[in-house]
Amino acid sequence: MKNKPKTSPSFEQVTSPLGLSFRLLSWDGSVAKPQIHHGQPALERTGGMGHRWHYHPEIELAHFSKGEGIRLVGDSIRQVNAPETVMLGSLLPHQWQVGESAGFALQFRVGPGSAFGEIPELRDLDRLWGLAAEGLLFDEELSERVGGALEKAVAQAPISRLGTIFELLGDIAQAFSSEKSAGVSSLSRPIRLKSGAAGYSEIISEAIEFISSRFRDPITLQDVLKHTSTSRATFSRHFPQFTGQSFTTFLQQYRLEYCRRLLIAGNHSITEAAFESGFQNLSHFNRLFRERWGQTPREFRLSL
Repeated sequence: MKNKPKTSPSFEQVTSPLGLSFRLLSWDGSVAKPQIHHGQPALERTGGMGHRWHYHPEIELAHFSKGEGIRLVGDSIRQVNAPETVMLGSLLPHQWQVGESAGFALQFRVGPGSAFGEIPELRDLDRLWGLAAEGLLFDEELSERVGGALEKAVAQAPISRLGTIFELLGDIAQAFSSEKSAGVSSLSRPIRLKSGAAGYSEIISEAIEFISSRFRDPITLQDVLKHTSTSRATFSRHFPQFTGQSFTTFLQQYRLEYCRRLLIAGNHSITEAAFESGFQNLSHFNRLFRERWGQTPREFRLSL
């Protein structure tokens, strides 16, 4: 059994273009094939990791103008319903399991030694950076403003773009000016990785990809252990550190979210949707669904 940590492709090395303090991306078609905007009109096509479970030290502001699927952020498994915008804190694991999509992403570092960390006027945003550790989902109005600003920024020269980005961050900070933080909701509990855990992240990435492709089948923890060549003790110790959930809970939540998508689409009966999502016992499915959303599948469908 391989229980030693290995080099982790799930850790994304984000490098800002030379002479720029942040990285601005856009994509149209696949989140795995974005382009980097160096400044009008310079572009660089690159390989992205948005389609894989990964993490990076940079804060990320991601706006989807189109696309649908499932979004994984920390311990949150939810639907992507574009247009939508999320802000992700440093080292917060995330993934977008979407088909054809389009959008923008802004990635930057904060704190001592970073370009953003050396600007005194941005210290008022320290609270925002802290809240982003939970992952933030913006409401429709704020998301629209973010999308408009990022679309404007990709067409600008670097100096003008910097002003647009600072103005955008100021607008986002205004959403936190009240105690209720209107316009923003948290997605996850903060994921705090213990020393040495990062070396196991690729095992977790492999496990999540396996679950995502096999969740309709009656898979077990033993199946995942065999696929990742990992011992039960190692997997059970590190999987919750990265996802905030046990294997069983993660699988249940993934199946529930997929089933909810089928019910919203309206092409399946409740029973068909449950079985198509990997549930083998309807009473168990109904109980989990009610625990998750506070209503039965039938009540949910009637509310649509």
